[in-house]
Amino acid sequence: MLRENLYHHDGTKFHLHAYCVMPNHVHALFTPIAETEATAIGSDADAEIGESADGRSPLSVVMHSLKSYTANRANELLGRAGRFWQHESYDHWVRDSDELERIVQYIVANPVRAGLVARSVDWYWSSAHDRFLRDGDGSGCLGSA
Repeated sequence: MLRENLYHHDGTKFHLHAYCVMPNHVHALFTPIAETEATAIGSDADAEIGESADGRSPLSVVMHSLKSYTANRANELLGRAGRFWQHESYDHWVRDSDELERIVQYIVANPVRAGLVARSVDWYWSSAHDRFLRDGDGSGCLGSA
């Protein structure tokens, strides 16, 4: 369900670069798409995200949408109610292509570090697996904006 939701919004609310759904947390690396423009955020050290009409940044809009939908759906699927996600998230601006690559590698290596699989491409709930099935590339990077 989480993977499906990430791909559903890829290209409309954000550009998805990498993700990994772990048993107790999720990593997602994406570039929010502002309502009025679809420029890449993080490729330039001076880039800034503009505010949306309601004063919220595109990042906060994306995070609210992802967390709200997936929390409601997960609770429905699990037959439970109440808070699903932690209130905060760890947000980080990617400043250049080297940092982007480092973060992608950190994300896709999570299941290997946790001892869940031997190779990142073997973790079904990750961009490394998806990319490997698509074109044999095991990097885990789905593309760039």
